[in-house]
Amino acid sequence: MNNTILSMKGIRKTFSGVAVLDEVELNLNEGECLGLLGSNGAGKSTLIKILSGIYLKDKGNIFISNNEVFIKNSSDSIKSGVGLLPQELSIHSEMTVAENLMLGNLPTKKIAGIEFTDQKLMIKIAREKLLDLGLDINVQKQIKELTLPEQRIVEIARAMVGKAKILIMDEPTAALTRKESKTLFEALEKTRKAGVGIIYISHYLDEVFDVCQRIVVLRDGKNAGEFKTTSSNHDEVLSAMLGNAVENLYPNKSKKENSDLALKFENVTFSKNLYNLNFEVYKGEILGVFGLLGSGLEELGRKIYGISGKTEKGKIFLFGKDYTPTSPQDAKKNGIGFIPAERKTEGILSELNLRNNMTIPFLNNFIQRTFIDTKKEKEFTNKWIADFDIKCLSSEQLFRFLSGGNQQKACIARWLVDEVSILIIEEPTRGVDLGARKEIYQKLRYLCDQGLTVIIFSSDVEEIYGLADRFMVLNRGTITSIYDQSVQVEQLMAAAGENINTNLN
Repeated sequence: MNNTILSMKGIRKTFSGVAVLDEVELNLNEGECLGLLGSNGAGKSTLIKILSGIYLKDKGNIFISNNEVFIKNSSDSIKSGVGLLPQELSIHSEMTVAENLMLGNLPTKKIAGIEFTDQKLMIKIAREKLLDLGLDINVQKQIKELTLPEQRIVEIARAMVGKAKILIMDEPTAALTRKESKTLFEALEKTRKAGVGIIYISHYLDEVFDVCQRIVVLRDGKNAGEFKTTSSNHDEVLSAMLGNAVENLYPNKSKKENSDLALKFENVTFSKNLYNLNFEVYKGEILGVFGLLGSGLEELGRKIYGISGKTEKGKIFLFGKDYTPTSPQDAKKNGIGFIPAERKTEGILSELNLRNNMTIPFLNNFIQRTFIDTKKEKEFTNKWIADFDIKCLSSEQLFRFLSGGNQQKACIARWLVDEVSILIIEEPTRGVDLGARKEIYQKLRYLCDQGLTVIIFSSDVEEIYGLADRFMVLNRGTITSIYDQSVQVEQLMAAAGENINTNLN
């Protein structure tokens, strides 16, 4: 049995008198990868912030290598051997790989009594640490030249240089493809076998079962279950997280026959990377579009919305009329809404409040005599706060203080105006916990039943399979197949050109 490297006992934390953690226990062994799961508001982020010195605990004890530690700030946490890799990359893109990796631990030498960075030693250590994790690269090139998984591995190596005994990874694969994730998982396995304890937070159950040996589930600020990945299953874990079985995650699909055509592509080519496109989307359905990196998945929705490039050939029909995507403004006028995958950088104005973010796509609807009608804005926002169960203090709360799931609900709700007939959504639940995912799926199904047409572009094949009425697969810039509900998920993956056997175990 491995030695216990971390023990958190009876951890309690309250905000404004409300307990967000109540007598929580967490144990981590040397050389173990532990999945920490829970829905939005379950308390996992608060627990990790206590361990990494961002929050102070109200009560409880923390032991690292059997010694009690008192973590009052992030410096205490780092000195105790805790390394935090947040969801957002913490790199300096203009610096070299070696400089990023050795930041905070730069080796020095003295020349004529003056201290300089020992470049040769820095390069040597950086290269050795990366080779230990299976990454053989030129450490003298700028880190921005690396792929996303390579940058993540540099972050891990940096923590190892800093003598981290415990590594916290928060949604490390949120922006990675399956193939890229596999590269990261291989480095994590080497890190684990070196004796480091890893706390792994992810919304993707498959990968948690692939890389973790145990799973701890929190619900409503309390321990809700502990599972060995070799002897438990998705249903048990989801039941602990949600109180529901896995089959309830996705709503029942539409049983109505195909109705009027909403969108039709006839031999459309946008470029050499997106060509010979023939497909139809029907009013009131969810069409799921699946593909891998480079398949065109990242581009097609944007092309329909007029963000980049025009059609080179072919015809597009929108509700039976000719449609040429020229700009987002034109797409909006034609009844098309668009929600980007990168919500934080492209979809929201984080320093404005919820009301501002909700009304900005159709701000003209709220202007009377050149002034914005704040009362009308609040009525619109409060309606969708109630309908979508957006958890917030009020419509005036700053948007950045909402959770990822509630931000995404707001991003969907703001397009639900009479002017929008087709809603394009990229990666609808990226960075969203399972509880919020379920609510979003149910709301999208309800809206489609009311006549809205939804096109989802997702690299999560299980999401596409669980939610959509029909499925379209992109591979290397063109459509390989369109399927109805009789298809199996393995067929979707095969049509996309993906190797299904990607598990480490």
